[in-house]
Amino acid sequence: MKVKQPEVYTNINSGLTNQEVTKKIAAGLTNVQIKKLSRSIPQILADNIFTLFNFLNLVIALLIGWTGSYRNLFFLGPVLANIIIGSFQQIRAKLTVDKINLVNEQEFTVIRDNKEVQVPIEDLVQDDIVILKRGNTIPADGIIRSSNGLQTNESSITGEADTIEKFENDSVYSGSFAIAGQAKIQLTQVGMNSFVSKLSNAVSQEKGSESILMKIINNIIKILTYTIVPIGLILFFRSFLKNGDVAQSILGTSASVIGMIPEGLVLLTAVALATGAYNLSKKKILVRSLNAIETLARVDTLCLDKTGTITTGKLTVKKIHPEASFDEKFVKQVAATIVEVTQETNATAQAIKKLKSETFKEKVSEVLPFSSETKYSGYIGESGTKYMMGAPEFIIDNPTAETKDAVEKAAEKGFRVIAVLRCVNDKQELLGLIFISDEVRKQAKSTFSYLKNQGIDLKIISGDNPVTVSNVASQAGIDKTDNYIDMSTVPEDADYTKLVDKYRVFGRVRPKEKSDLIAAMQKKRTDRWYDRRWCQ
Repeated sequence: MKVKQPEVYTNINSGLTNQEVTKKIAAGLTNVQIKKLSRSIPQILADNIFTLFNFLNLVIALLIGWTGSYRNLFFLGPVLANIIIGSFQQIRAKLTVDKINLVNEQEFTVIRDNKEVQVPIEDLVQDDIVILKRGNTIPADGIIRSSNGLQTNESSITGEADTIEKFENDSVYSGSFAIAGQAKIQLTQVGMNSFVSKLSNAVSQEKGSESILMKIINNIIKILTYTIVPIGLILFFRSFLKNGDVAQSILGTSASVIGMIPEGLVLLTAVALATGAYNLSKKKILVRSLNAIETLARVDTLCLDKTGTITTGKLTVKKIHPEASFDEKFVKQVAATIVEVTQETNATAQAIKKLKSETFKEKVSEVLPFSSETKYSGYIGESGTKYMMGAPEFIIDNPTAETKDAVEKAAEKGFRVIAVLRCVNDKQELLGLIFISDEVRKQAKSTFSYLKNQGIDLKIISGDNPVTVSNVASQAGIDKTDNYIDMSTVPEDADYTKLVDKYRVFGRVRPKEKSDLIAAMQKKRTDRWYDRRWCQ
């Protein structure tokens, strides 16, 4: 993803003038926040109140109320209970979901008319010059105009918890945040046009899928409506012609008609779904709507990451394997220096910091921040020597047979392998390999065993070495994990539908490939559904 360059470069020292800000506001180029991630409370109430089931009962209640026999209105109990249960669950979920906002509501320091002013996030406009400091959330997409060691974390939008150093003319994205340094950015995409707004709106689109159970019940009610109305009229006129009392005829007819409406079935279904939602909430699971319980029971494929999902994410350096001409202490020093220089804060960096190794005192001429695309980080010293640390498959140009064998054996044991290299005059030297282990969650085996028994197909999608991922998945009790593929070897025009059909474990997956794999699985499921419908 790349933020478009601004058409006009605003002076970073003076910023926009008040007149320019006024024009931007008039043109609608403001950073009005993304729409709420859920329906409004009135919409929720309306969806639960204005149903055919409630309308039918309301008509009967009005007729009974007209007769003055209010004690006969107790049949509304199940109706009100159904409305309260559904509304309460959805409103509670709404209030929780609305707190999930990838852009925090705060004020930002902006340069306008040669002055630094504090501006609320929703009052920012396109081409504003915003001063970002450590801890600030990036309020909208923009271009860096000047940077003083700015480093950002884009995990909320890419899923990769890695530190990324930003330089002048680099793109920054709303939803990410600054973890070091400071910079001046010019906003280029604000409000609903920003990346995080599009992302949040995409994931917040409510499909409007109806519970199969409730759909069946509603169909029954529809059929009964067409039946009840003529039958009710016949019963009413028959009773009226017999006794000549309108009120008595209404009460008699209502008693007969109410018995035809499956109020108990509707209430029982709502109570069963609400009980499921309550039990899930006790396990800290957010249920947005009651029919989600039923939808969950219909899931046939579950995609998992490795780190933090199958494993706890608590990494530990288990072994350091130096090359013949280097010692373990030197490899530790290089790795520790790279972590210190790049100021990485991810789990791998934390594991290396625990070694408490000394660092080099050499001055750094250029920092090479980690990228999820290149899979390495490092720096270039003042002498011109380049040090790198990352995935062996990505950074070792010509690995020896011994190195390949060491990496493969470590991966087979479930270790994450990090290669440490040095480049002098474009000549690459492998200093050593660092073997890092991750802890499999205690409840992983029982959870995956349960899912398997429920007929759910498990797919593992990870950025790590596929052999390592396969081994860890096997330790967690997932079967057929030897059926894996290295996505770094897959061409861009590959048929992802065939890949998801053939493989269970996907390693070295980049962010874009993750979404493509999910889309292929969804397409496959949709195609199966249409095939069944066609056969029927």
